[in-house]
Amino acid sequence: MQNDLSPRSRASNGVARRIEEAAEDDSWDVVEELLGETDCPSGCYVEPDGTCSHGWKSGALTAGLI
Repeated sequence: MQNDLSPRSRASNGVARRIEEAAEDDSWDVVEELLGETDCPSGCYVEPDGTCSHGWKSGALTAGLI
């Protein structure tokens, strides 16, 4: 039996939606704050091009900005 401990990547769709809404409102400071946010229930914040240890992609990755 194989035991794969590496988490699968999950999209942060909620954050990506918030980034899109902020961009539509020209709220670029909000967009910048959201780039590293994730939908992780643990509240993980990562680099904009990163994934948290629980497998959640950053909002920037999910939104296709990186």
